[in-house]
Amino acid sequence: MPDEQLCRRAADGDGAAFEELYLRHRDLVRGVVRRHLYDAGRADDLVQEAFAEAWRVVGAFDPARSSARTWLAMIATRRCIDAIRRAAVRPQLEDLALAGEPTEPDPVDGIALRVTLERALACIGAPQRAMLRMLYGEGRSYREVADLLGIPVGTAKSRGRAALDQLAGALR
Repeated sequence: MPDEQLCRRAADGDGAAFEELYLRHRDLVRGVVRRHLYDAGRADDLVQEAFAEAWRVVGAFDPARSSARTWLAMIATRRCIDAIRRAAVRPQLEDLALAGEPTEPDPVDGIALRVTLERALACIGAPQRAMLRMLYGEGRSYREVADLLGIPVGTAKSRGRAALDQLAGALR
């Protein structure tokens, strides 16, 4: 049975169809997760979370937009990105809690950071600065930026990533 049909059946509540989808693609999802995370125990948890999410949203799967393999890989990638972001924030929060200091930032550190950031932004191109301003300064989503610029969402994401990479290089 094709993956698309399994997804349709799973969307109708057919657990056996989803189990077949899992059996077909668990190695793919595990591979995606392991490429992002080196902790095997955490990777297994994320594989489980990815499939749990897929089960919850299988009704939203659209075979016209992607294959089931691609859809599952994207769910796994998003789970990894979320886990990496949480891991990056957690130690900072724990450090603040352990230090027993107020959680308000030091204004001097904020000024130094702003000056450093402004200098780095001056080193990258105007289109990259504009992209970063829309995404992070104005808090727009990639879809909103794409609509404003009249470009595909994927192009907006690529340009946003390239702008971040250039900014990181300038900060180094």
